[in-house]
Amino acid sequence: MVKLYAEIFTDEGYNFDSSVGGVGGLEKVKVGKPDLIILDIMIPEMNGLDVLDKLKADSATKEIPVLILTNLSSKEEEERALKAGALKYLIKTQYEPEKLIQVVKQTVPPE
Repeated sequence: MVKLYAEIFTDEGYNFDSSVGGVGGLEKVKVGKPDLIILDIMIPEMNGLDVLDKLKADSATKEIPVLILTNLSSKEEEERALKAGALKYLIKTQYEPEKLIQVVKQTVPPE
């Protein structure tokens, strides 16, 4: 799926980078300062919601918009993510890549 997203986002004019785990993702964000983060909850090394908490607690990353894209359709998880600062909580099965691109374009237009 990451390769598919990379191709679609690149075709739409976005620079795309990814990380497999939470720790590596946090490091990439601090170095790369992305315009937007799409974050899953179920990731290796660290729960995505914990990653979100760390992003929002850090003055260098707290203003970066975060979209949660996950298979977890738990109302509890959604409420926690939104309360922690995520802009949207999207369920993967409800957001085909083309629909996700539309959400991203509304959040951060391509360069």
